[in-house]
Amino acid sequence: MIEKEDTSMTIPLNCSSSCNPPCEVAWYKDGQLESRGNPVIKITRDRRMSGVYQCEASGVEGKVKSALVHVTIQYPPGDVTITPGNDTFYTKRGGRPLHNITCEADCVPECTYWWYREGDSRALSYSGNSLFATRSYYGLGSSRFRCLASNAIEPYTNYSRWITVKVKDGPDNVTIIPSLPAIENSSFTLTCSASCYHGCQSYSWYHNGTSMNQRTKVLEFHRLSKEDSGRYRCNVTDYFGEKSGYYTMTVQYKPMITSTKNQTTITAPSLLDLTFSVDSFPPSNVTIFHETKTLTFLPHVTGQLSFNVSIESCLDQGEYRVEAVNNVGFGSFNFMPNIKCSPIVVRHSNVAHKEFRVGDLLHLTVTFMANPTAEVQWSFVPWNQNTSLEVQTQQIQTHKESTKLVLILSDTNKFGKYILELKNELGKINKEFNIQGPIAAATKTDPGTTISSRDSDSDGDRSMSPTSWKGKTNALRETEMNTFLLQQDKLHEEVQKLRLEGDVLRLKRNYYVIKLQVLMKEHPDIIDEVFGED
Repeated sequence: MIEKEDTSMTIPLNCSSSCNPPCEVAWYKDGQLESRGNPVIKITRDRRMSGVYQCEASGVEGKVKSALVHVTIQYPPGDVTITPGNDTFYTKRGGRPLHNITCEADCVPECTYWWYREGDSRALSYSGNSLFATRSYYGLGSSRFRCLASNAIEPYTNYSRWITVKVKDGPDNVTIIPSLPAIENSSFTLTCSASCYHGCQSYSWYHNGTSMNQRTKVLEFHRLSKEDSGRYRCNVTDYFGEKSGYYTMTVQYKPMITSTKNQTTITAPSLLDLTFSVDSFPPSNVTIFHETKTLTFLPHVTGQLSFNVSIESCLDQGEYRVEAVNNVGFGSFNFMPNIKCSPIVVRHSNVAHKEFRVGDLLHLTVTFMANPTAEVQWSFVPWNQNTSLEVQTQQIQTHKESTKLVLILSDTNKFGKYILELKNELGKINKEFNIQGPIAAATKTDPGTTISSRDSDSDGDRSMSPTSWKGKTNALRETEMNTFLLQQDKLHEEVQKLRLEGDVLRLKRNYYVIKLQVLMKEHPDIIDEVFGED
């Protein structure tokens, strides 16, 4: 039995039975008791009343059931729904959304379905409740669709809501996030971040265009090196396609100083060319030293650099050092040129305006520099003569860069001008020492040089002749001189040792100064806490 839905009307069903005494009648719908006692039921023509009906008559002789009556209430399409319930769906170009889009409506008899694109009054060339059951989406951007459900019952049709279908070509917002900063010898990570509509499926990493065979979201570096610098690419794939993110990493590393010059020989006066290359990131501040003296400061240096040092004399001999510092660390390069130079006097005994007496011990010390080693020659011009005399060898002690003249002014003939000549293949230099006595005892022979004897208890010793006094003191003076010479040798060795120790201490001091500068840049808060703020 088929009827159109009309809730104002009913369908009567009559259960007829012959029983004595009369039977009791019961009605069942879809196997469930609907009513009892009344042989006639009236079924409202409502879609909810569709079903299979049957009556049952029961009496003293037993129970009897009627034939099944199928009641179908027909009605037009109700609410038309689209599943899933999203308003926007994404699909790959030339493909389909990940989840099937279907249209459903409550209707009897069963509906047929048609899909319409916004702006086109014609239905798509296929029917069915699935939008992409038999075709793929080839649109360039986005389109809106809705579904029409229809059957033979008035008002026959009903439409669904509009939905939007958009083309996606892969994940959104693909970026590479670094764990800054990237410092040599430290650990570091690059994280590939992406928004994938249905979840990200895979990751792949590339360094300067070469595959790294890494398939994880996070790329880990356990110990960075400057070779890790470069351009990184992360490819992320999802259902819709593949997209990439990029990051250029520059590893910070401490300075490395190189130079092609390990040894060079120049002749003073000349220019010393210090050519070196600084490899560092960030750029370094460079300081050039001669021994402990700062020659120049050069900020923000990277790459090759040349610096000319004026070499004037032997005083410019020694170690030249280039130090480079950035916020990662420091590096240095030491250079010891071979400087050939004519002799120069560095230090000497000061006897100017000094008065000597007969019997005094004369000790003249001269420190000099020369390359090649200088020839040393002492000579003497007495105060009362114009003739140059040689100094006795046993009175002279000469080392590589120093010479000593030690003698007793035993009589007036030892007063006068002592001349030191230093000579090598590049030149020579003279140093004169005028040894004079008290001005009050000056003679007319040499107004520039005066002599006197040491005071004595005897009247004879007060004369200019040193004969009597010399006889008493000469042996003692000779012994004292020999002892003094031995002491001077030991003292010279101790001075050389102290100079070496001083050089070591200066190097240590420079190291800790540079280290402190680095720490102050890296941890200004700690420095303020320790030293306080000004």
